[in-house]
Amino acid sequence: MLTKYICFLDEEKYLTVQLFEFLAHKEHDYASIDVLKEELGLSQYQLNKLAENALTVGQQFDDVEIQYNKSKGIIATGVTTQILKRIISLMAQESLRLQIFVHDYLNYGGKSTADFVKKVGISRATFFRSKAALSKALETQLPDSSKNDEIRLRFYIFDVLYYFSYTDYIDSPKVKSAVTDLLRDAILIWKLSPPI
Repeated sequence: MLTKYICFLDEEKYLTVQLFEFLAHKEHDYASIDVLKEELGLSQYQLNKLAENALTVGQQFDDVEIQYNKSKGIIATGVTTQILKRIISLMAQESLRLQIFVHDYLNYGGKSTADFVKKVGISRATFFRSKAALSKALETQLPDSSKNDEIRLRFYIFDVLYYFSYTDYIDSPKVKSAVTDLLRDAILIWKLSPPI
């Protein structure tokens, strides 16, 4: 299911999700360095960096315990599909691409691009580079019929927000309530089934 939404995750965040996805579906708690490198298509350096990120992410969940040895492998316990879904939401919330998508399509805070760039802590060049990459990815993702149909485009936006549980991370309670209500109403009115 994540395949449909990959374009909203930054590369580093997506690699973290891939690692946890691999760990969640493993029969054993242990994976060797060679297996990880082959499965994820990474070099030793990239794997070490990814493991550091995974350790940081894993610490945010009480049930997850991760140990990494640079020469042996990784031991992970408590990585369930429930935890994986929460990790996907967390990685999405931290992903610049999804933040740009929400800013461009909803702009729920009424921020200008300059304000958004300042809040996120990136340069305008990074913003426009990331926006261009996201737009290119969305070109292949969105069917032509959705691009010119406001209802379908809005549903697509809410589908993305719903999948990543993004409403959980909206700062303003008033805006969060409005977006959540609008999402629920759209699903009911259009007799749509929310993504699982």
